[in-house]
Amino acid sequence: MYLLTGAAIAVLVTTCLASPGYLKIDVHRSSPFDSRLMRRQDSNGDVDATLTQNTNKLEYLVNITIGTPPQDLAVTLDTGSSDLWSQPLQAAFARKANATMEALTRLVQAPIP
Repeated sequence: MYLLTGAAIAVLVTTCLASPGYLKIDVHRSSPFDSRLMRRQDSNGDVDATLTQNTNKLEYLVNITIGTPPQDLAVTLDTGSSDLWSQPLQAAFARKANATMEALTRLVQAPIP
C-alpha cells in the first residue's frame, strides 16, 4: 500500500514539475481512528464510526479552496475515484425549490434466522 501510494505521489510530483506552470499540493497524513473515538463509547461499549477498507488506518488529506465565496476544505486523497463531493459549510436545503425530492426512507423488516 505504501509503495503504491508513494509511486502515485512520485508520478504526480514529476508530472507537475515537468509542466511550465506547476501545481503545489499540500498533503498531510491523518489517522481517522484515533483514541478519541474509543473514549466515545456508550454504556454497551459500542462506538459509532465510519467503516472503511483502509487497513493501515491512515488517510492522506489535501487542502483545497472551492466555491464563491472561497471555502477551505480538507479532502481525502482518493486514487480510486475521479469524483469530488463537497458539502458547503453553510448549506441549507430548499425543499420547495427541488421538484424531484422524495422521501427514500422506509421501514424494512427482515426475519432473523
